[in-house]
Amino acid sequence: MAGGRRNIDRFDLSVAALLVVLGALQLAFSQAGDAFYSGDTSYLELARSILAHRAYGFDFRAETMLPPGFPAFLALLLLAVGESHLLLVRAMVIVTTVAFFVTYLLLRRAYGRRTAGGICLVLASSAGFFKFASTLVFSDMPYFLTSMGALLVAAQLDRARTTSRRMVLFCLAALLIGASLLIRTSGIALVVGIVMWIAATLWFNRARGAVRLKTFGGLIICGMLVQLAWSSWATPRRVDEWPVGGYPRPYLEQLAVRNGNEPELGWATLADIPGRIAQNIADRSAALDDLTIGHSGSSLIAVRWFLPWILGPVVLIVIGLVRSIRRSGGTLAEWYFIFHEAIYLLWPWDFEIRFFLPVAPLACLYACRGAQACLTVIRRRWKWPSPGVRHTMETVTLALLGVLMANGLVHQFGVARENRAFEVSKATSYADIIAAQWIHAHVPSSAVIMARQWDVTYHYSDRKVVWFPPSTDSDLLLEGILKHHVDFVVVVARGTKTYWRPDDDRCFRGVIDRYPQRFALVQSGDHERIYAVRRETEPPAGVEPQ
Repeated sequence: MAGGRRNIDRFDLSVAALLVVLGALQLAFSQAGDAFYSGDTSYLELARSILAHRAYGFDFRAETMLPPGFPAFLALLLLAVGESHLLLVRAMVIVTTVAFFVTYLLLRRAYGRRTAGGICLVLASSAGFFKFASTLVFSDMPYFLTSMGALLVAAQLDRARTTSRRMVLFCLAALLIGASLLIRTSGIALVVGIVMWIAATLWFNRARGAVRLKTFGGLIICGMLVQLAWSSWATPRRVDEWPVGGYPRPYLEQLAVRNGNEPELGWATLADIPGRIAQNIADRSAALDDLTIGHSGSSLIAVRWFLPWILGPVVLIVIGLVRSIRRSGGTLAEWYFIFHEAIYLLWPWDFEIRFFLPVAPLACLYACRGAQACLTVIRRRWKWPSPGVRHTMETVTLALLGVLMANGLVHQFGVARENRAFEVSKATSYADIIAAQWIHAHVPSSAVIMARQWDVTYHYSDRKVVWFPPSTDSDLLLEGILKHHVDFVVVVARGTKTYWRPDDDRCFRGVIDRYPQRFALVQSGDHERIYAVRRETEPPAGVEPQ
């Protein structure tokens, strides 16, 4: 393993070559089409505001939830390649490939070439990473790159011996930690991780802990200053359009709801927390299964924490973490992983794999270390001859690696076909796009629109948009419509499988039934309807009811 920490050799070049090949395939088979159609529309509009030197935000309001790091990066990409969704997605694929290079260097330095190469190649060949990186312009893959880069530079800083090298690495680590915080708020796990890493080191070795405190204390201060600067800017600019829990309130306040996707369920109680944690553990373990073996079993049986293919990886990860920490306090990577996962185990929203992808290599690493610990115990108890067992295990591991990569590539071919055949008319938000385009063509520019998919509606309508909250309270909705001077309401029938529950159609049905005289249907499509709001007795000027 020590050799895995030295200069580049043939194995390193082989891993790099395979990562390049996988990245090239994903680049060639990125999702077709230049139109934005999903949540990445928000990032596009924020990048536009930066390029136009306007206040950070869009839709006539400041952005107080999404930090400006990724929009700033996206603004640079817009200058380079324009607003083509395809080209920007391909940029995300390149970022993902570079992130795997950095991850390999991080894992290789600490745990050897074979373990690092196996983990990175299996994940890079997985359909999960390919599908996400090649379809959406989101902040997750840039965060993957900056967070792994921060861990790698921190590991190098911990071993640096010369003052000049320490200074360069310190500045680079501060830059990467600050970038991580400005890309994703959960990057605070890096800062908390440094604090706990130093505390653990002081517990095991006070002299070593004092050295690390001197070396890394400045990074804690830098990270806290970045977070404080963002919070100080965002807090006074927050606006609550609706008296509902969860979104778009600050992240800590969102933890207080029972379910972020369905805020009508009300506030969480202490009795809800264990069930939430158990479900999040199960979801994240199932995601790890899906990324490594291509199937979590969740399509046949509901994901439950006590299922062997769910509980097994969790147990191995815990054993691996304990093994990594118990003798000397571990590395920053362990403590970062622990606090990153602690944040998301309390997360009250439906599981999204994008929040797991940036730490998936670390999860695989600790699962491998846990498996190695279990095999060591078994070998000692059964007194297997070590040389023979080691050779057999190496052969089995190599064969398993090949099988997992082949399985991942088979699944990637399916994603590639979907990407090349993609049409925006197949997107779940297509009805929102159609409604917004109709509004752009038929509605005065001063009109105010209420819509559930508000960023997409704003992007295509170029009108001020008020968010349509997932509430069946007719009085609350009407009061908000009048308070925010809404002129038109976009209603899309999304069914039960929708991000926000209840969907627009069910929420607005009660309003129409109770206040039919207040609204006039002006446009109706296959899944979308547009209602004009009547404040007096006449519909808004410029539109005739159909």
